[in-house]
Amino acid sequence: MDATPLYLFWKGFTVTHHEFLDPQTLRLQLEPDDRIPPVCSGCDHACFLVHDVHRRRVREAPL
Repeated sequence: MDATPLYLFWKGFTVTHHEFLDPQTLRLQLEPDDRIPPVCSGCDHACFLVHDVHRRRVREAPL
């Protein structure tokens, strides 16, 4: 599978790894894209100082 087009679903991130866990489950690992500045989740403007980073698991994302 070519995971390159999946960047369209997660703006500002790049798929760095993908793995099929079973026929209906795909695990993706995303990393921030250094070419795109981070965006504040509160005001939706570009920011250059990131003060909080955390991992999260999303189930049943609409692909």
